[in-house]
Formats: sequence, C-alpha cells, structure tokens
Amino acid sequence: MNIREKLLVSFSGGETSAYLAKWLIDNKSKDYDMVFVFANTGDEEEETLKFVDLCASKWNIDIVWVEAVVHHGERVGSTHKVVDFKTASRNREPFKEVIKKYGIPNQNFLHCNREMKLNPIKSYMKSIGWKKYKTAIGIRVDEFDRVNKNRVKQRLIYPLVSDKPTTKQEISHWWSIQDFRLKLRSYNTNCRTCWKKSDKVLAQTYRDNPKYFDFNKNMESAYGQGKYTFFRNGRTTDELILDLNNINSIPEDKHKDNNFQTNIFTESCDIYSICGGDE
Repeated sequence: MNIREKLLVSFSGGETSAYLAKWLIDNKSKDYDMVFVFANTGDEEEETLKFVDLCASKWNIDIVWVEAVVHHGERVGSTHKVVDFKTASRNREPFKEVIKKYGIPNQNFLHCNREMKLNPIKSYMKSIGWKKYKTAIGIRVDEFDRVNKNRVKQRLIYPLVSDKPTTKQEISHWWSIQDFRLKLRSYNTNCRTCWKKSDKVLAQTYRDNPKYFDFNKNMESAYGQGKYTFFRNGRTTDELILDLNNINSIPEDKHKDNNFQTNIFTESCDIYSICGGDE
C-alpha cells in the first residue's frame, strides 16, 4: 500500500498558484495527500475571490478559505477562522485588526504576511491534525530569486522550478486556452496598495481607484503615532501620492498582457516567499 506524503498547497489567488494546483492534481495525486488553502486578507479584488471560487468548482477541488483571527492583549500570533466565498471579508477587516495589534506594516516591519497568511494557515493545518507536511509554493522557474533559502529546513517545494520548470509565458498561454481565467489587470493582484509594489504600479492603482488609499491614510492617522508609515523611504500615504502624480501611466496594451505582470510585480505574496518588484 502506497502511503502518500502530506502536502499543503498554498493557493494565493493568482494564475500561477492556480496552475500549480491543477498540475499537482493531474500529476501528483498518487504521491501526495493534498490540502489546498487560500488565506483571504480582506484586501483582495472581487475578481480574485471569484477566480478562487471558480477554480474550486471547475476542477472539483476543496479549497479551504481562512482568515486571520487576531488575539488582542495576548502574546500569541494570529489563529484562523474558516470562511467561504459568501462570508469572506471584503473591506480589509483582518488587515485592520492586524494593524491594531502590531502596528503599520512596512519594509521594516513585515508582520502583515506573517499574521494574515502564514500564521492562519499554520493554525488551520494544526486544527486538522497535520503536524509534519511539505508546502508547495507557486513560484516559477523565471522568478527563482523568490525561492526561500531555507526551503529544505522549512519543508518547502517549488514544483514549477524543479519538477516542471515553467515560465510566466507558458502559464499565460495555458490560461489563454482555458474556458476561464483571472479577469484582472496584471498589476491589480493581491493587496491593492501593498508597499512592496513599485511606485509605477501604485501610481496606476491610484489613477484607477484613488479611494483604495483612504485605508492607508486612516490607518496611519489612527495607529501611526505620527512616525510609522506604510510606504518605502518612510513616506506617508499623502507623500506617496504626491510622488505618484509624476509617474506615467502603464500603457493600455500592457494592461491586457499578463506577461507584463512579471516585469512590474509578482502576482502573489506567497506565505514563505519574497514578494514584490522594484522595476
């Protein structure tokens, strides 16, 4: 009898992680007992949530949705609650709770990914009795620099680097012949105003939806204590917006080209990976 190894599949909500999930189902089901988990931050575009839900229904897989439960006044990390497409937060509620406890996340304080994704997913895995398992991360061979240096110790695997080396162009082509795909401009994936995104991406986001940045302003006002800010080089949201007004728009044709995503911002902020782009 073949005893399958336990494998957590990190489903970020982007096309690469979805492609990885489908490839694993089709090619590694005999080798692994797999659990697919999506950590919702409440800061995702509606199209991302629809895409995750559609992947589950189209491919007949159970994608578990989790959100952070923040324990104020306790010296413990975030745990989780299970939600679904209908009950998932859509107004940055988990993000706000994380900021209330841990402060403004930025390039010096990296707790957003830890408390909204990593810890809730670990909490869920513990709740189902999984103690020893590998984690599959959707990073491609053309973004090898995002691979975690401690991958062996942390039991991380990168099938799109090692088992089936795959590029963004190949994944984009694969999605182009499917009957559905993620209906987002390439720069709109993951947390809308993430400080890890380049100024060029943030400038386009601001032109499209300036109200997205109201959250950052409000959080800086409420919890920044007059010195803690979101954006690189210690900029407040207002200072960032002044800089963004001097940046050219992303050309319209590149809005429609998913390959452009590789050049300006990686599509996912994976739980164990380096995310973001500076170009």
